[in-house]
Amino acid sequence: MSPSIAALLKTARILWFALFASPAFFIAVLALQASRQVQRVDFEMSPQTQAVLYAALSVAIATTSVVLPHRQLLMSIRRLNLRVEDQVGEQVGSFRESAPVRRVVADPEAAVRAAMPSFQSTFIVGMALAEAVALFGLLFGYVGNPPLWCAPFFIVCWALMASKFPRVTQITGAIEAATGAECRLGS
Repeated sequence: MSPSIAALLKTARILWFALFASPAFFIAVLALQASRQVQRVDFEMSPQTQAVLYAALSVAIATTSVVLPHRQLLMSIRRLNLRVEDQVGEQVGSFRESAPVRRVVADPEAAVRAAMPSFQSTFIVGMALAEAVALFGLLFGYVGNPPLWCAPFFIVCWALMASKFPRVTQITGAIEAATGAECRLGS
């Protein structure tokens, strides 16, 4: 991996860490609220109904945080029109026609650099949507529901965020999916 790709990936990792840490602040707000003995906000809905509502919304947002960024990234990479070539492998036996042919991205490093801006923007969208699940946990706890009921929202948020840790294989995999060709960076 070239230094420029490593530097761009480092930027995404710094953003990842900052967004990964942010739900801890939501938990601190809930702890502060609990220590002050704030009265429960009276809603027309029961806590169980609120839990179902927030859980359903969180599932929809969690699904969107996975599907939307991936589709956007693939569409952006397809618009790049990366150069793909056929690479002839070793012939099998004495017949030239039997040599396997692989489709490869002509310049994998340039392809990764070209895809990096799209990766970063879709990465941020995915992380923000994952963080929204924790925001539902904050809202659910802030209206006075038990902290134990809020915990699943934060756990799901952190699980989604952990799965989004920026790696070069995410970019090369998206390039391969978008082009139908192998994209292998040299070491």
